[in-house]
Amino acid sequence: MRRDLLILFGLTGWALAVPHYGSEFAVSMTLACLMYVALASSWGLFCGSTRYLSLATSAFFGIGAYASALTLEQLPWPAVIALGAGIAAAVAVVMGAAVLHLRGTYFAVLTFGMTELIMHAVTTWEKQVTGTVGRVLAVVPERDTVYLTVLGLAVAAVLVSIAVRRSRSASRWPASAPTSSARRPSA
Repeated sequence: MRRDLLILFGLTGWALAVPHYGSEFAVSMTLACLMYVALASSWGLFCGSTRYLSLATSAFFGIGAYASALTLEQLPWPAVIALGAGIAAAVAVVMGAAVLHLRGTYFAVLTFGMTELIMHAVTTWEKQVTGTVGRVLAVVPERDTVYLTVLGLAVAAVLVSIAVRRSRSASRWPASAPTSSARRPSA
């Protein structure tokens, strides 16, 4: 665990230096990579420990981003992030209650279908309300504010992943149990 934390903090230090010493392209590329680190870590937390193939992570990310875009002009940045995360978590709980009883392909297909349903619902709502698809942000947070927020989310997601992987309770989860392919063949 120490090695994991040392690597994480070393990479975090490097990522903190990028906005100060890197070009706009380097900052943009690092921001995209940090976003994918947060998404992949959150996906791995669920799928890796439960062996459920969820295709809904992008829907939760999109709901949080969309809710944040809608409230950016009215609320301060920390409240915007908290509200977006809260709405995405609420949708995840409702969606989980509807589909977690399924297994295998059925679960994967239904999470994909629900992701598409959410995307089409938001698109239809946007067309009805604004007459367009997409949002033009009149108020845009500063680059470093967005960068540090995404860096914080990525570090938090990786820290939670490390903690869950190292926890004693994780070894009792069904995903940690040996499968038939892990057994030794009898001689």
